[in-house]
Amino acid sequence: MDLGELLNLSKEYLFFWEPGNVWMTGPKGTVQAGELGPFQEALERILSTGGRDPVPMELKCPLCGGSHFRGSARCLSPRRWVGVLRDVTAECDERERLIRQAHQDWLTGIWNRRGLALQVEEFLRQQERPCALLMIDLDNFKGVNDRCGHPAGDRLLVRTAELLEELFPRPAQAGRAGGDEFLLFLPCADRAAACGAGERFCKAFREQAAELSCSVGIALSPGDGTDFETLFCAADQAMYRAKAQGKDTWSR
Repeated sequence: MDLGELLNLSKEYLFFWEPGNVWMTGPKGTVQAGELGPFQEALERILSTGGRDPVPMELKCPLCGGSHFRGSARCLSPRRWVGVLRDVTAECDERERLIRQAHQDWLTGIWNRRGLALQVEEFLRQQERPCALLMIDLDNFKGVNDRCGHPAGDRLLVRTAELLEELFPRPAQAGRAGGDEFLLFLPCADRAAACGAGERFCKAFREQAAELSCSVGIALSPGDGTDFETLFCAADQAMYRAKAQGKDTWSR
């Protein structure tokens, strides 16, 4: 029986590898060495330094449109391997979609609190540079829902998220903490840049929302904290100081 027919299952591929020689057979038939390009290079990197024990494998490359493969290989003799890989691209894409969905705000599409927290924590782990976290609360937002209805309030929340992303493009990142509270993370921002951002957003929101305003609290790392939760609490306290000053302003 032809191996191509035997292994022509779902999205499974059989491959054979030795230095300078590789072939692979699966749903679309046999692919010879030279046609695999980056895929062959990925196999080389994984197997050329391996011992004789079975090797679990996971790799992603441009073959078949950037498919993601997972499987294992077994040593036949020194530097000669045979293995089976399965195309798990759809599974990986769905997993990434669910992760993104779990970390996005359902209404505005920007990060939710947990999603932004992960971005801040990653920056703090990798960088030793100052950064800022801003807490933004929409003043008297409840009145919008009471006077105009919740659909109008939802539209204002969506517009607030859009305004944040328009004024502060990447690497800045916006999030919704919940209700009418938003977050803005400014990597590599010092005190002057953070305070300028707070003032800028207060003015822009006032112009967009007519009779409404917002209060902004600013926390700086490392001075106010070196983790997300500490910075979040510091920004929250600063935001309440801004409200105590009469709203429509920012505070440190």
